[in-house]
Amino acid sequence: MAKKNRPMTDISNVERNSLPIECRWLHRLINRRSYKLTVLTVVCTLNIADLFIDWVEFARQKYFRNVGLFVRSSNDFDKYIYLTDIDDIIEEGQKTIIYSMNEKESIFCVKQMNQTCFIELNNTNIDLYDKPLTNKLINYSITFEFQKPDSGYLLGDIHYNIMRCDLKDFHIDGDKISLHYYRFKRSFNQRKSSVVYTQYNNTYHYYDVENDFEPIEHVWRTGLSRCTSTSSLNPHRSTNVTMNDCY
Repeated sequence: MAKKNRPMTDISNVERNSLPIECRWLHRLINRRSYKLTVLTVVCTLNIADLFIDWVEFARQKYFRNVGLFVRSSNDFDKYIYLTDIDDIIEEGQKTIIYSMNEKESIFCVKQMNQTCFIELNNTNIDLYDKPLTNKLINYSITFEFQKPDSGYLLGDIHYNIMRCDLKDFHIDGDKISLHYYRFKRSFNQRKSSVVYTQYNNTYHYYDVENDFEPIEHVWRTGLSRCTSTSSLNPHRSTNVTMNDCY
């Protein structure tokens, strides 16, 4: 036969004092007249927190999946070079990338763990470049940092800071290194890299706004009414982001 448990309210002071501290706290709580309201408030708060976490995760999948950060080619406003995914910055909290240019020879490089360089052959094609440079590269260190959600940005925001490695106090105009968000089209099925590699003819080319991306303005639209987006098309530049040394 099952043993009948005594109600928690039906214990002596001696028994109560022998309870673990968390049980004594619970005993005091349920003996107060307001305990129902207190418990209800706690439960509701926990449920709301869980719902918010679920919503943030859903929103990340909906809005950030396959959205990348790109730097615009210095020679063509519609051509872009891939740097990283928004999700990577969110997961790591902060991410630094070295973007290098030699405009005289139409060479650029992207370095995260390893550096890969390319040379522009013409308006359409580029190629890998692994030869010695006759003119040195100008290196720019770009540090991205995820800003946690707040009342202004419910899904958070991405800030960045940039410096020229050889002249750390040199002012870099926003048009010189222009960053932009884009989502890869669903038909894109290649490994993400700095530029697009075409296997059948062994060639490379820039990412193209018309052919490779969904307009980010469409991605950012929210709600059933599909209202015009008020979200940013690029990360926000901020001197509050601590710069990592060029590596």
